[in-house]
Amino acid sequence: MNQGMSEPASSLPAPPRRRLARLATAVAVLAFGLLVAYGLWWWQAKAALDNLISELSSAGEPVTLASLVVGPVAEERNGYANIRAAIALLDPVDIELQSDKPIRVGVKLPLSESQRLQLRELTRDGPMILAALAPARGKPQCVNDRLQLQSPAVSIALPELAPLRRLANLARRMAVLEMDAGRHEQALQNLRLIEPLAQGAASHLFLIGALAATGARSMAADGFMDFAPHLSIGASPGQAPPELVRACIADLLEETVARDEFLRALRAERVMQLDTLQSLLEGKLDQNELVAPEGTGKSLRTPPLISRPLLRSNVRFAAAQTGELIELLNSPAARDWPGIQAQLQPLEQATRSTLSGWRYSMAKVLMPSL
Repeated sequence: MNQGMSEPASSLPAPPRRRLARLATAVAVLAFGLLVAYGLWWWQAKAALDNLISELSSAGEPVTLASLVVGPVAEERNGYANIRAAIALLDPVDIELQSDKPIRVGVKLPLSESQRLQLRELTRDGPMILAALAPARGKPQCVNDRLQLQSPAVSIALPELAPLRRLANLARRMAVLEMDAGRHEQALQNLRLIEPLAQGAASHLFLIGALAATGARSMAADGFMDFAPHLSIGASPGQAPPELVRACIADLLEETVARDEFLRALRAERVMQLDTLQSLLEGKLDQNELVAPEGTGKSLRTPPLISRPLLRSNVRFAAAQTGELIELLNSPAARDWPGIQAQLQPLEQATRSTLSGWRYSMAKVLMPSL
């Protein structure tokens, strides 16, 4: 019995040292290979993004928030000073937001008595506010030169866009009341006040500003079209002078300003993409603060080991695709709608195909322009 107890607890032989050595060598080789692969990925992602930024900078394209800053513009040349004066006169409470029913901006002429009462209620301070705004129409620029641009760009607040929308609605409603009262000249003058508001919205640089400007101009264009069948042109009191009508037609045909604004907005979006990466790398911004692509139900957080090269490759893709869109909009093909549709379709398909996988989840957030 004592002899049996003295035997080893296990009859399995210990693994040979040679086998352990081979296993340790294999693990070391694998770890070294993964380390080399990671290093190459990190270097390639950084080099590709650095090269893109260098190319953009050499071409004179903005790559930092500082390069987007607009210097001070003299008040006598800047219509935005008048916009600020008009904003200051707005009622702090937006009546439209307090209404239980949606209030239409445009209505058919002639107005019913209930429509007149409603519009008068909405525009009770309108004459005073539009009088403060009116000088903006005659100034060469309408730029928000006090815009605060600081990193991270995705957190920049644009508090004046909502008041700009309210002023555009006010100008349109005042125009409708003037048209209904037979004061056609003043109706057109009120509609033309929407253009400096559109330029002021677009001066907020990013795509949301350009889209707000497009919405404002669409409001003015709809107003001109609604008034056209009822418009009385002539030199008599209340009639619209021929030169004013020609100026309105020129406003409708002008597209250069809007094109330049949209291209500037796309460039600002690209700067925001680059700034977002820098903010993430410097710890100014957390990945959890960015919204995951709609419908994925997933967080954008990635393990620290792979986050940097993955973020760089995402931002490089987003910036490069935004650059392709800018080049396309600068091309002769972008001068007409069918032409730009034909050019956009392959770019959109290629972008959607690339964004369909998990690898470019961050790019989906950074590419509202597409």
